[in-house]
Amino acid sequence: MNTTRGLTIAVLLFVALSLRAEQADSLLLRVAELPGGAKEMTSLSFKDADLRDIFRALSQQHNLNIFVDNSIQVRTTVALRNVQVYEAMEFLCEQNNLVMDLRGGMFRISTRPTPKPEPPPPKIPMVYYEAGLLTVQLKNDDLEQTILEVQKKSGKNILLLSGTSGSLSGTLNDIEFDLGFTQLLNNNGFAVQKRNSIYLVSRLEYFVGQQSAQQPTRSGPYWISVKDSLVTMDVTNASLDRVVADVLRQLNTDVVFYNAPAGTVTVRATGIPLHRALDLVLRNSNFTYRETDGIYVIGDKANKALASTALLRLKHLRAEKALEIIPTSITSQATLKVLKEQNAIVAIAGNDVVTQVREFLDHIDRPVAQVLIEALVVDYDLTDGLDLGIDAGFGGSTDTTASQGVNMIIPGIDFTWNGTRLTRGLQQIGLANLGQLPSDFYLRLRALEQKGRANVRSRPILSTLNGHQATLSIGTTQYFILKTTTPYRDQTQVIFQESQNFQTIEADVRLEITPYVGADRTLTLEIKPDFKTPVGQLSPNVPPTINRRALSSTLVVKEGETIVLGGLIQETESELRTQTPILGSIPLLGYLFSSTSKSNRKSELIIYVTPHISYGEGFTNSGLPDRR
Repeated sequence: MNTTRGLTIAVLLFVALSLRAEQADSLLLRVAELPGGAKEMTSLSFKDADLRDIFRALSQQHNLNIFVDNSIQVRTTVALRNVQVYEAMEFLCEQNNLVMDLRGGMFRISTRPTPKPEPPPPKIPMVYYEAGLLTVQLKNDDLEQTILEVQKKSGKNILLLSGTSGSLSGTLNDIEFDLGFTQLLNNNGFAVQKRNSIYLVSRLEYFVGQQSAQQPTRSGPYWISVKDSLVTMDVTNASLDRVVADVLRQLNTDVVFYNAPAGTVTVRATGIPLHRALDLVLRNSNFTYRETDGIYVIGDKANKALASTALLRLKHLRAEKALEIIPTSITSQATLKVLKEQNAIVAIAGNDVVTQVREFLDHIDRPVAQVLIEALVVDYDLTDGLDLGIDAGFGGSTDTTASQGVNMIIPGIDFTWNGTRLTRGLQQIGLANLGQLPSDFYLRLRALEQKGRANVRSRPILSTLNGHQATLSIGTTQYFILKTTTPYRDQTQVIFQESQNFQTIEADVRLEITPYVGADRTLTLEIKPDFKTPVGQLSPNVPPTINRRALSSTLVVKEGETIVLGGLIQETESELRTQTPILGSIPLLGYLFSSTSKSNRKSELIIYVTPHISYGEGFTNSGLPDRR
């Protein structure tokens, strides 16, 4: 015993002495490699000095090659006396967490690299096995580590196919090993096959367990996972029946195949509902599905038993109009009917086609702009030089109120025209954008009416939908008798037969406006005013003369702005004869006792149009002036 102890002590002493000798040799070798200046003695005395300046001073004083990294920004205070230059440099580096390296007689000073953090200890999966029953509690545990732990606890032979990796999540409590292990792997997107007591684990992208003796072959990426009823798929050129079966199996959902889906599919989707996943997989095939009481039935689209019925209600569009714009690529696969009472479309087709119809309607069913159109039709008398300008009055008037704006119809620029210049200005102003009407516009217009300078023909407010025509028609229908005489000849004489029938002539004010609302709330207006006015007194025996003033215009205006249309000028000639009773009726001499005056009346029809837009929130931006 004592001999053994002595031998042990001798060995330890020998090892210690060997290490000391190696360290001494290393030190001697390092000192021998130092440049001559590094072995010299030096003294340092610096206060709050840049460390780079200290090394620069040592380099110049002792003729050394020293490279200092520019990233070093350190200030220090040091006082050393009679120390070797190398030791002083080494001391400065140690105190300031720097690294000094000597290569080929040149010193390199740099910052000490940050040590890499130690990797966390490997997570040990929670796996228990007893009496053939498996218990696991896993959450994103590494597949390979879990398989190793299962092998260790159960003693089973488990092989991972080359290139298979991933993670496992799930909880099992005391379940038979084969059932639990297979279900756990399948729910996480892996396939398990048992051959001669050996379990083969691979991704579902590998065809393992073929009844033939062929080696497993790969079809491409294949990954299907279901979590919280959401499906994640990444499959390439996979068979339809296999994809559908795997999805429904992982959801533990009952499924019936009327026909096995044929063909392949490539899909990549993350976290989508089951119905959406089935739509994506089956949309480009001749197969569809139907869900009844939790059971999914898969079969050919031509099978009427698989047709689904859906009532698709519209919020903003009319159902009959929406039906007209559904693409034929969709309508050819479905039966679509309009249910007016519900403003809805009834779709009868496979689930995937019904989904296409629903998606299309959701895309186009947007709020429709309503347009409130405020129109004002005024007939201005130009006989005395009154015409529409911008803040225009009528020249030559003795009315002192003109200077106060009573005769002005639109404020803005204040100036006065005479009759000739007003007529010329109207020819140039035919169509203009006048901005918003002032709040007292109608008060000023009433003042003009009282003076006989203006006649308001119509003041309608119309509402219509975007792209729909709004029409206003106000007037009278004049009836007159049309007599027709037809000659008939018999053997002895000519007989004239007279017949009468009533004819009608319309004398009305008609205004048609069609608005188109742009995305920036600008409007394109198609305006067609048509005004028919009878001339003279209406007589049931003579067809009246109708003066017609009409125009057609298309223009762009901002919401709330007023545009004016003018240039519809009418001239009317009238003759007034007065006479002395009895004497004025004598032929020839009657002219001496009578007088005749002729007058010409000139008027212009001006139309103001102000549009406002609403998307159901009300016409809050209308800014309509007070019309009282």
